Amino acid sequence: MWFVARKMMRHDLGMMVPAGIAIVVGTLFIAMTFLFGNTMDVSMRRMVSSDAAQANYAIIPAEGSHPDQKRVKDFKTEELAKVPEVHAVRSDTQLMADVRAGKIKSEGVIAIPMADSSLMPVGLAKGSWPSADDQVVLPGPTVSRLRLSLGDKVNLNLSPNMLYISEDHGSKNQASADQVAGRFISEPLTLSGVSSNRGNEGGEFGESGGAIVLTPKTIDAFMATAGLGNMGNLYAQNAYLNVAGQGSDLDGTLASLRKLMPSGYSLEDRHTMEDRLVKTALGGSQNPVTTFLLVFGTLAMFVAATVIANTFQVMVARQRRYLALLRTIGANKSQVRASVLMRSIILGAVASLIGVGVAIGIMAVLGAAKAHTSSLYFQLKLTPAVFLVPLVFGIIVTVLASLGSSWAATRVSPLEALRPADLLENKRTSRMRLFVSVVMILLGITMTVWSLWQVRLSATADKASKTSGDGPNIVAAMAVIGIVLAFLGILSSANRWIPFILKEVGSLVSRIGPSSTIAVANIARNHSRVAATGTALLIGVTLVATLATGAASAKQTMANMLDEHYSVDLQISADGLDDKALNAIRRIDGVAQAELVPQYAAMVKSGGENGAGMTIFALDSHKIDRLLNAKVGKDLSGQDALLLPESRMDKQKDFHDGGNLGLNILNPIQGDAHGGSASVAQRLFVTSVYAPFQGIDASNFYGLTDSSSLNGVQPQTVQIWAKVDGSPTVPALIDKVKDALSGYSAVAVKGGLAEKQQWDRTIDSLLMIILALLAVAVAIALIGVANTLSLSVLERRRESATLRAIGMTRKQIRRSLAVESALIALVSSLSGMVLGLLFGWAAAYEIFSSLGTVAFPIPWSTGLVILLVALVAAILASVLPARRVNRTPPVVALAEE
Repeated sequence: MWFVARKMMRHDLGMMVPAGIAIVVGTLFIAMTFLFGNTMDVSMRRMVSSDAAQANYAIIPAEGSHPDQKRVKDFKTEELAKVPEVHAVRSDTQLMADVRAGKIKSEGVIAIPMADSSLMPVGLAKGSWPSADDQVVLPGPTVSRLRLSLGDKVNLNLSPNMLYISEDHGSKNQASADQVAGRFISEPLTLSGVSSNRGNEGGEFGESGGAIVLTPKTIDAFMATAGLGNMGNLYAQNAYLNVAGQGSDLDGTLASLRKLMPSGYSLEDRHTMEDRLVKTALGGSQNPVTTFLLVFGTLAMFVAATVIANTFQVMVARQRRYLALLRTIGANKSQVRASVLMRSIILGAVASLIGVGVAIGIMAVLGAAKAHTSSLYFQLKLTPAVFLVPLVFGIIVTVLASLGSSWAATRVSPLEALRPADLLENKRTSRMRLFVSVVMILLGITMTVWSLWQVRLSATADKASKTSGDGPNIVAAMAVIGIVLAFLGILSSANRWIPFILKEVGSLVSRIGPSSTIAVANIARNHSRVAATGTALLIGVTLVATLATGAASAKQTMANMLDEHYSVDLQISADGLDDKALNAIRRIDGVAQAELVPQYAAMVKSGGENGAGMTIFALDSHKIDRLLNAKVGKDLSGQDALLLPESRMDKQKDFHDGGNLGLNILNPIQGDAHGGSASVAQRLFVTSVYAPFQGIDASNFYGLTDSSSLNGVQPQTVQIWAKVDGSPTVPALIDKVKDALSGYSAVAVKGGLAEKQQWDRTIDSLLMIILALLAVAVAIALIGVANTLSLSVLERRRESATLRAIGMTRKQIRRSLAVESALIALVSSLSGMVLGLLFGWAAAYEIFSSLGTVAFPIPWSTGLVILLVALVAAILASVLPARRVNRTPPVVALAEE
């Protein structure tokens, strides 16, 4: 049968091209989904581990442990560097410094020690790293602000608001301004280079656009000048290493390193560290980006499979006459099926390889062009799934689609197979098919609802009882299977409900004219053909609507989550902040709201945290919602209400909704002879209902209260909190804040703006990917519609010829086909939009419910575009083939069949 299969492929090459295009686009979509997922994974890992630079190992706190804060000397970096196969070591430490050039000063800039260039967490924009103790590298924004050039001289000193380690007690103490002010290093330093933040504005160095880089000996001189010993007394978070070797040599090196690391810490390779950092950055939940792509990628794979199957089924149904002729001349059923199987395998394999090749080519071009969108860097990362999944998927789907039609053709006698397919179709559509469809729909709905209910229970449960391990994956898989089953049932029963709806709508349209009457009559007569055409469009529109709804829900949900996670954009501290400083901040372009926020020190006098220190921020409950990203004003309006972030809610420690919490407020006015703070009379607060806010910078755990609750109590200090309108970049805005407060000392700017903007850009990058996937999905839908309608029109050449023979004009035939396709497009598109909306909401809830309240938007603009595109595409797909039919004389068209 190979000879027959080859001959039929050559004969039907024109008919196979549309099916091949559908397979190419479908497999391209799948391959691009995996490639985009790989790119997102790489970008996410790069973002969370940017401080590690090119290190391949790290000494970080062990998972689940909470060791005491360590100092540089605790990491024994000098001993680590002497271990064989260790090429470089850097302790993750920093200090704050002020830079002065002439009369211009830049305060509170992060400074880090110089290490091997491969381990530096900042880039070098120009110049060179400091090679001598009298050289310094400054961040780009600081260089611009101080109007410096390479080779210029600058003076540095420790920032007065820097937190140091006391040699005597080993605890944090804040150096006062008169202890450090004016202690500039006597010898000016030479600017040898300009640092940058490795191409993005987020991360640890986003606020300053880089960092000051000094040699360790220069930092030792800083510390000695302030009477703080040397660099070994600075706090350090982690240690990063470049380790060589392999096999037993590497094992021996790692064993030696583990003996030297502090207690409570673990030695992890780069990949393991990035896995943990991604998990931590996402609050312990599964990466929503990866989950988003996997869930919608799975749905896209299913929809593409249905488009391919539908297209190929129409093509094979068109070949029923050829298959019947083969049986007439002696071929048996097995041989006919074998010939179809050969053709489908060849077509599926070739088209799938083309689709994968095009996807790889697109990503390779993006990577070679160094295309990126802030934190998302496109690059070609190949995995087995990129090749195997699309190839296997394309072959299997094509084979299954072709076998289904070939079995339908070979189940009847050759004489019956020569008859028009429509005369046999209603015999094939049995009650059993309807019964199976209904069962699939009900089973799919049940599985999806059960999965959503489990997700809701998990999201509302206490942290200790939340599902872990493979549980969430199983629940998500159940939802995907449920959606697929329900959609399969809807598609399987499309030959019942699509013609029914079209009949009701057509009863109104049929009164317009003869062309409309013929169109509605064709719809009512050819249920299987109408269902095939409508299903092709239904699939594409459902896919597009699902992705559009999911993307809109993701954008809004993640935006709300980021607002809660980073509730304050900017926290500005300085000595003596007042109304004049507040007005200066309010005048900065990009600052939407700003307020003075008193800060109080308190001590907990009840519950499981008795004796613990606490920071209290006092805000006007009527202004707080305009200042914070989180909406908590209604929760703060109660008398003596104290709001705590979710991370501090613990019933065992008496931190819970409605619980009583005793506090002693420390009043600095009643200071003792040693400059300490005495406590005022005990105050009793009642915690409000949980308010979604966090990300506020404080030396210990904190809460919010209304300003009226602390009338008569002197705050320890006053900050300025500002809300940004989102337009300015972080380094530029920080620079403007420091310029506005140039007359104040110890200026420091913190807050979640840098992190929030970085996550915003990550989400925008994801949505750009979704838009790209939507474009591919639209192509799949249009190809499916064009294929099915084109073949449908070709099948009806006899009908068209008969109509023309009895007097119908070519224009009326084209109009009839246009009305028919428009009706099918309208009903199928609206149905697909409703299904896509429900599927998108369900998928979004599965993915994002663990992150917060899920938004359920209705993308009206996208829906309107989908409807217009579907109508235009359907009309073009039917009218253009009709022109070819009209060119054929009626006698010739009648004789062809």
